[in-house]
Amino acid sequence: MKRENKFFLIIILTVLITRLSLLLIPTDSWIYADSYHHIYTGIIALVILTIINYEFHKKIFYPFAIVIGMILDEIIYIIPPILEDTNKSSYFAPQAMIYLTITMIVVFIWRKSITNLVSGHSTITPKESNKKKIDHDK
Repeated sequence: MKRENKFFLIIILTVLITRLSLLLIPTDSWIYADSYHHIYTGIIALVILTIINYEFHKKIFYPFAIVIGMILDEIIYIIPPILEDTNKSSYFAPQAMIYLTITMIVVFIWRKSITNLVSGHSTITPKESNKKKIDHDK
């Protein structure tokens, strides 16, 4: 399996595990009354992974996919007024599922570029590279 496909699969699995784990949590749990979202943990982890990746030149590739999955799963609750209520049913509300589907389609389409960006590789395609070389030679 190609690296970008593994990356995308990890994002999908992160979202699925998160959403399915909500089914196990009772409706009256403090988790639904709390205003803390796992997107905040994802953003903090993203900053830490970026610093580690940049400062120590460590390629922490797949943890980035988990963090991106955490962020994408909950970003809809941070952008009002799409979904402001964070009860159990809102995670499975039609607008939440539509958002998640559209987001995953966009991530799937851009998975190679996202993978290259996270891994520090250039996102320039061979055609663009040749074009730049020709323009530079003029």
